[in-house]
Amino acid sequence: MKKYLGILICIGILFGMMPMGYAEDAQKYLIQPKYDTARSFSEGLAAVGIKDKWGFIDKTGKEVIKLGYNEVRSFSGGLAAVRLNEKWGFIDKSGKIVVKVQYDQVTDFKEGFAAVQKDYKWGYINKLGKEVIKRQYDEASNFSGGLAAVGKYDQNAYINKKGFINTAGKIVVKPRYDEVIDFKEGLALVKIGGKSGYIDKTGKEVIKPQFDDAKSFSEGLAQVKIGGKWGFIDKNGKRVILPQYEYTNRFSEGLAGIQKNGNYGYIDNKGNVVFMTPSLMASFVEEDSAFKDGLAWVIKDDSSIGSVAGAINKKGEVVITPQYWVGPLMRNGNQFSEGLSAVCWKSGKWGYIDKAGTEIIKQQFKFALNFSEGLAAVQVNGKWGYIANPLVSN
Repeated sequence: MKKYLGILICIGILFGMMPMGYAEDAQKYLIQPKYDTARSFSEGLAAVGIKDKWGFIDKTGKEVIKLGYNEVRSFSGGLAAVRLNEKWGFIDKSGKIVVKVQYDQVTDFKEGFAAVQKDYKWGYINKLGKEVIKRQYDEASNFSGGLAAVGKYDQNAYINKKGFINTAGKIVVKPRYDEVIDFKEGLALVKIGGKSGYIDKTGKEVIKPQFDDAKSFSEGLAQVKIGGKWGFIDKNGKRVILPQYEYTNRFSEGLAGIQKNGNYGYIDNKGNVVFMTPSLMASFVEEDSAFKDGLAWVIKDDSSIGSVAGAINKKGEVVITPQYWVGPLMRNGNQFSEGLSAVCWKSGKWGYIDKAGTEIIKQQFKFALNFSEGLAAVQVNGKWGYIANPLVSN
């Protein structure tokens, strides 16, 4: 099963307004393929590159920010991180540098703050570039729900011990844990001494570290591992579904994927088996096998290419026949986006299907990204351009 962890499910999406059985043969490009690299649109702009220079284009294909940076990230909160030589800063949508290019590493802005590193220490800046939380940490992450995980090196343990700070820079949870995961549903997963537990936003250990492994809460339940088997607990730490599975997935839309005695299926939040999938495997890449809008991706062995992916509904019925390539290197996102999913056929060509599995945009691309803001980046003949979503009015 481990070979399926971290795999690429070549899949993208489309929902509803196209005539059944229709597929565009001669693809029309909204932005002609001419870029060596390209990313999805975010906040109205997309990052594109030629050779080793990056910039941004708008939805008409106009280069609104000249290709002159060594590296860029997508816009987030009105700003984008850019790199010149070995230093990072931030620009606005006009291309103006609003945070001086001076940092060794940066994160994107979240909740009005970005983590920045200089001289091996991390701190936080606001959107004006002001350092509002002093650079003092050996590790830092984005704010989420008003808290950010930070780490300080422990010379005795030879690792960074982690805790949480608030937006004022005050330590809310003292750095003492070996690992912390962002808060989900009011609780954060923490690990110390090889055991996992949960804390609330005051730092109180509401569920003491006691599990061999664990995952964040989802729909009121969390996956925990005891004695080599996975089960589920509630927010009081009660074992509502006893550890008995080789693998589990988080609950989504009331169902969770499981593997028991080599067999795959889905259970409800009481532990009742809703259905088994004898010839299919639930994809244990977290997001892919979780139900979303009534569908979940599953994997089937295929002698010709190793594995193929398809989708089932909440009755366990196959609604998208497993036929799409599952590659070993990376994933092209998960679930459907704007009603369509980019999928890769056995031919090695990419196209787009809808939630019924109907081919909407014919397989023809060397690679394709999911739709975002009405457009999708596609690669043909070694160059990237953009196509419009036929289901979305641009």
